[in-house]
Amino acid sequence: MPTPPSQPRPATTVRQFLLCASISLAVLVVAFGLAEVVFRVKNHIPLTWDALGLYADDAALGWRVKPHFREEKQSRDCAGEPYALAFSTADHGFREYGATDAPAKLLIIGDSFTLNRDVSDGQTYSAVLGRLLGCTVFTYGSGGYGSLQEYGILAESLPRIKPDAIVFQLHTNDSINNDFVLERQSVINNNVHFRPYLADDGSVVIASPYFHWSQAVIDALGRFLGNRSHIIASIQHNLQLALYAKYQDASVERAIENGQDMAAYAHSLATTRRVFEKICQESGDTPVFAFILGGGRIARDIARALAGTCVTVLPDVSDAVFAQQPHEPARLAADCGHLSAYGNAQLAELLARNLGPALDGRLSRKGAWPAAGRDAAGSRTP
Repeated sequence: MPTPPSQPRPATTVRQFLLCASISLAVLVVAFGLAEVVFRVKNHIPLTWDALGLYADDAALGWRVKPHFREEKQSRDCAGEPYALAFSTADHGFREYGATDAPAKLLIIGDSFTLNRDVSDGQTYSAVLGRLLGCTVFTYGSGGYGSLQEYGILAESLPRIKPDAIVFQLHTNDSINNDFVLERQSVINNNVHFRPYLADDGSVVIASPYFHWSQAVIDALGRFLGNRSHIIASIQHNLQLALYAKYQDASVERAIENGQDMAAYAHSLATTRRVFEKICQESGDTPVFAFILGGGRIARDIARALAGTCVTVLPDVSDAVFAQQPHEPARLAADCGHLSAYGNAQLAELLARNLGPALDGRLSRKGAWPAAGRDAAGSRTP
């Protein structure tokens, strides 16, 4: 009678499993590391481990841009034209931060369109606008910011900068990000991260608009891994674009644009006005201007919500700046949503034509705006 095969001892089986798992994990780590190296070399990204992401969590603002962040890589505009991108931030996470003792200072605050992640230093609309107007600019932009977060940046920056004028760049997604209920219903403008919201009683509530707890976990993992791997950050970015393309018609924004009345939307517009009333109170006698990117009903409603406040809303900016003309360079960046360097230049010229006369009239009494800057802005033809 043949001898039955001996059964492996349990301890040996466990050791074999752990050995196989360890080898598999090591192979995956090495393969991913090689893929990261190839991705960085192909896109001309430095092979360093010190670039731990552009954003840092903040207890009051939810998140903020890190100061002295640098990124250099190859990129393309919406038409596929390649260019070398050299992006950096300055003191306090500002994109541009000039001399605080300058005679004429313009403070610009906005969201990702003001951050301009796809535009090299010196080519942002704010930098070009400063050159056109002959003034020193201080520019802060952060992706996904709502109006209350921008108010927080204003409040902490005014004592340091003491600007002669303030410009807010708004976007139609502010109507979503300024209201917890509305942002929770949004697919394409939900940042799924803790941010401050202005409550009806004037208090500030910190909350995350995630619809399911798994979204918060994915957000945390994405921030941790994406801040350390360019290939994961690229995957995240492409997934966001795919999500936008798939669900933009089903998201709450489309219902609003189609004229549907929503209590949360009306509440958001009222909240936006209350935030800007706080901005007016904080700004004192410093003139405040705003322009809105993104068109349609939401842009019109935001402009109406700000009527009667201290804010001068510059009209017809978005339609003009996004109007791609034949035979001109692409106005949009790689994501075909934000502005390219050329689009930023067009925006700067448009703002200079609108702001130049207003700043000349309101600031010349202070003797703050240089005559050369006023002439430069006023001499530009439409």
